[in-house]
Amino acid sequence: MTQRKVMMPARPDIGVIGAPMKLSTNRYRTQIKPDLIIYHYDVHVSNISRDDERLKKSLSTDKSDLTTVLLRETLSQIMIKVASENGWGHGWAYDGKKSLYSVSPELSKDRSSHHVTIKEGGVDTTFLVQVTPVKIEGFAIDMGVLQSLTASAEEAVMALDVVIRHTISLRPNIINVSNKIFPPGAANTRMDLGGGVESWQGYYQSLRMTQSGLTLNIEAAVTGFYVAGNVIDFMVKFLKLRSPNDLKNVPPMNLKKVSRVLKGLKITVNHLAYKRTYKSFGLVKSGLPATKHMFPKDGKEVSVASYFAEAYHPLKYGFLPCLDVGGDRENPRAMPLEVCIILPGQRVKSLDPVQTAEVLKDAAVEPHIRRDRIAHHFKNSQFEADETLRSFGVKVEPTMMEVNARVLPPPHIQYGNNQSIKAQLGTWNLLDVKFHAPAQMVNWGVVCCLPQNQAENPRDGPEATLAEFISYLVKTAKGCGMFCNTPSTVIYQGKMGMEQAMMEVAGRCGQASSSLNGFPCQMILVVIPNKPSPLYNETKYQSDVNLGIPSQCVVAKNAGIGFFPKRRDQYCHNLCLKLNAKLGGVNSVIKSEAHTFEQNPKSALGWITDRPYMIFGADVTHPAPGSSAPSVAAVVGSLNKSATRFAARILLQEVRKDKVGTELITELQKAIRELIEDFMSQNRGMKPERILMYRDGVSEGQFPQCLSHELPLLKAACRDLDPGYCPPVTFITVQKRHNTRFFPTNPANGDKSGNILPGTVVDTGVCHRTNFDFYLNSHAGLKGTNKPAHYHVLVDENGFSPDCIQLLTYRLCYMYCRATRSVSIPPPAYYAHLAAFRGRILLGGEDDSDTESNVDADGNLVLADVHRRIQSTMFYV
Repeated sequence: MTQRKVMMPARPDIGVIGAPMKLSTNRYRTQIKPDLIIYHYDVHVSNISRDDERLKKSLSTDKSDLTTVLLRETLSQIMIKVASENGWGHGWAYDGKKSLYSVSPELSKDRSSHHVTIKEGGVDTTFLVQVTPVKIEGFAIDMGVLQSLTASAEEAVMALDVVIRHTISLRPNIINVSNKIFPPGAANTRMDLGGGVESWQGYYQSLRMTQSGLTLNIEAAVTGFYVAGNVIDFMVKFLKLRSPNDLKNVPPMNLKKVSRVLKGLKITVNHLAYKRTYKSFGLVKSGLPATKHMFPKDGKEVSVASYFAEAYHPLKYGFLPCLDVGGDRENPRAMPLEVCIILPGQRVKSLDPVQTAEVLKDAAVEPHIRRDRIAHHFKNSQFEADETLRSFGVKVEPTMMEVNARVLPPPHIQYGNNQSIKAQLGTWNLLDVKFHAPAQMVNWGVVCCLPQNQAENPRDGPEATLAEFISYLVKTAKGCGMFCNTPSTVIYQGKMGMEQAMMEVAGRCGQASSSLNGFPCQMILVVIPNKPSPLYNETKYQSDVNLGIPSQCVVAKNAGIGFFPKRRDQYCHNLCLKLNAKLGGVNSVIKSEAHTFEQNPKSALGWITDRPYMIFGADVTHPAPGSSAPSVAAVVGSLNKSATRFAARILLQEVRKDKVGTELITELQKAIRELIEDFMSQNRGMKPERILMYRDGVSEGQFPQCLSHELPLLKAACRDLDPGYCPPVTFITVQKRHNTRFFPTNPANGDKSGNILPGTVVDTGVCHRTNFDFYLNSHAGLKGTNKPAHYHVLVDENGFSPDCIQLLTYRLCYMYCRATRSVSIPPPAYYAHLAAFRGRILLGGEDDSDTESNVDADGNLVLADVHRRIQSTMFYV
């Protein structure tokens, strides 16, 4: 397919609807002298002198560049020494990798070479450092280009970002993790996350060009680090053992997990009289214990254990394999685990769900605390005393910026019998209201995975029985307007597998169909002991793939089954929201506002609904780092005029040659075509005349690829249906992974927790200089400091005004079927996220599922097809 370059639309204007107010933001204005020119040099480090066969084989001194291999702190030491020995003063800044910036064009006229000897891993090591001006057109970076929209302007911002970060990055014991900085005191903020991992508090720092000029973004950050200490102690924590003695019975599969985690970590050893640092390559490939791992010594083969017993001390854990710390790959330098010490400050690449939840708790602090932390980090950066900034003529203002904001009016939520509720601070309740379009749950069954005695005779009394819960659920469903019978059958899983149990329920419901006006089995409710659980994954696989019957899992403790019921009323109401949506009902809609803003018709939501339209959402979920599983994408599309029912297509992503899953959706054309066909089948053959896409998960750096790849596929899907079919498209990205926060300057402009109000929109001050973007906080904060979503309008063939797209986006956030509160991103993006994660289950063999992996003839994972009966339903919610 020929790809054309697509230009992003300029901001047509700024919005005006809503109550105006001032907010402060975690941005600091940054000034530079007007005639500043920065000179860009390339750094090449080579010629390692240490005797390490592993490095010698992978790095040749004449070609290889150690800036991709050496630790950042080592490279910084090297460059500090080069600068000191050559009198560079303060007018230079190094990014810790390949780039060096200076105010002087005389740092190196052609190529300067410097020999530097430092202590690396406790050993004197000599490096050859070559500093070369980059290609002529990129050597001198004139800061005057900052007002342009060229690649040169981006390069200028990048150079200034390095300059601002330079001094603090060179301070002793600073940990740099991407754009995050963890000062020496960060270790004192540690919180145990379990599994040998702890969280540290630091901060994010990045320079951005905005409508207000250069702004420095500083945000409090929490990141997981490996607990420093003995590797044996780490293994006990990681494997969740009681004591080191339990390591005797560790299965080989668990040792492989340990090896993967240890690979790449920096370790030191405690048996030498001096400090020596190594890079871990994981456990030795042979897996042999120290008592049997042999190496040549004085012309004979000796074991690691016997060598240590003679040279140092007997090993206590000689039954464990050794750590590979370098040397030749086939004959590695093997170090006993008990003498190895994990060094502090090493980031965890991927946290498990429990650890992630704990990090989120640690990071979820009230707005005034977050603001104080940001101010604290700014103060400790000491920008006003930074000699490097002074040399470059850069000044960072010491107070947070203030920006103009507006609070959009909340919508009215319409339920059955034309009853409407005005949302208050982003929330409302279901008390005494009926669903807008209640579904029927006539023929359904229950599988209970609890022991029968626990469910029927609980210690907490008769209210905690399964029967009592079912009775309350049926009563709640009827109260919401649903037609709901008692279940046709209730069975206990017992010793049956989940497949057999669900087949049994489906069969019994099928037998009951004749006495229920021919209704087939509509729903299987499964009571599970806890979540996450393999039972959940197996339930969804059987439901979505094999049976084609929607399922709903119920966690026993939350439902009060076998346990004293707590807040059962709220739980059952929330359950009914999901049941109604899965069965094809509509919980609520936004009350029509076609005449609300008569002075500007394009600001009225009726403008998009005056013709058939379709709203899509798309997202991609990636496997954990190190996993060989492919990425999974999902696309959802609205089927009705109120945009409350969304069909989904789940897609397996192509795996690139480097085994990294792509963010761009490779099968988008097929998914869009099928979803439009679903829309047509439910709307008397009409095609949507307007299309709106909310695309989640795309970073700013991926916008051009997204437009050149995904937009043409969306257009091609329309042409597949009719060569002349080309509806106008508006393509919007949704970003939650950003670091901008807003704080009320007046308590009256916030909620009781100090957060900004739902409906707060910002499209001035900190947005892109020309592109059509805005920040929208659409939800009320439950805990911590609210993070607004950042929206970029990449294509707008529908010609939305800023007010229209902001209001539409905000209104959509009140239509999430699983809640009676506005959510942080529009439901189409949210549903795509849910569907993509459901796709991971349909792959099989993942996430502790006891489903078998689905593989093709070549052994590649394939995605199981969603059953045709539920493909156009909201089975994924």
